[in-house]
Amino acid sequence: MIAISTLWNSKYAENAEEIISQILDMGFEAIELDYHLTGVVVNGLKQILDNALEVVSVHNFCPIPDILPKEMAGSDAFLLSSSDSEERERAVEYTIKTLELADSFETSVVICHFGHVDMADPTGNLIELYGRGEKESHDFESLLQEAREKREAKRQKNLDAVFFSLDKLIRRAEKLDVFIGVENRREFRQIPGLDEIGIIMSEFRGANIGYWHNTGYAQIHDNLDIARHEDFLRQYSDNMIGIHIHDIKSNVVHLAPGMGDLDFKMVSEHLPQNAVRVMQLTPEVTSEEIMEGLSHLEELGI
Repeated sequence: MIAISTLWNSKYAENAEEIISQILDMGFEAIELDYHLTGVVVNGLKQILDNALEVVSVHNFCPIPDILPKEMAGSDAFLLSSSDSEERERAVEYTIKTLELADSFETSVVICHFGHVDMADPTGNLIELYGRGEKESHDFESLLQEAREKREAKRQKNLDAVFFSLDKLIRRAEKLDVFIGVENRREFRQIPGLDEIGIIMSEFRGANIGYWHNTGYAQIHDNLDIARHEDFLRQYSDNMIGIHIHDIKSNVVHLAPGMGDLDFKMVSEHLPQNAVRVMQLTPEVTSEEIMEGLSHLEELGI
């Protein structure tokens, strides 16, 4: 079963009824709750979902933290990697609220972002050079190498902050029997990078934690020579608890499968049978494109 994230329509829908009716009209049986949902909308969903749709995952932070206006909603509203203890504690506090929300929907997975290494991010400049056909240039290679060295030198304090955060989060997750999904990210500076997924899995081996794969973001890392897409899958398929499925074209992500250049056949070869599958698409994707994307995935056995 493939679910769809409410990211597709929550930003512009007026209420819970509108969100659900649009998704039901396409024949979906399951959803992921995204981080644009207000507390009012979430309460509305609780009232109307019943058995119409199963909630298979929730994306942190959900609902939008009550101290933030809706326009500041986001998965990085507060950073679990922050070296500022006040911000980190706030990130933990609202992540726990998301874990508790997942439990109230009888949902087993919360997808989390873990912030970033404290450094300027080179991803935009790398994408610009890539788009100009300069991936093999000295400028591209030197920018990437310099960024690698800076990230390696600076990352430990932010990784330590992630460990501090996870110590508290996992204790609550295990009491609720909810798993924390560690998602790979788009930006070079963001945590976790390819090797850091393994570091986190090793540090918390046996705990309620697993890898959550993002197809488009892994492909951006592949395009920019940061890490190979298939390495994410090959190295962490045994730890994978779920996947955000979307296509990519010219480093534009969250397209319906089949609209871009991503090799979903390769993805399917590494996808565990029991991994939660969620299409994560932008509002610009049409319902017709979504249905075509579902057919594309079905042909590949995803």
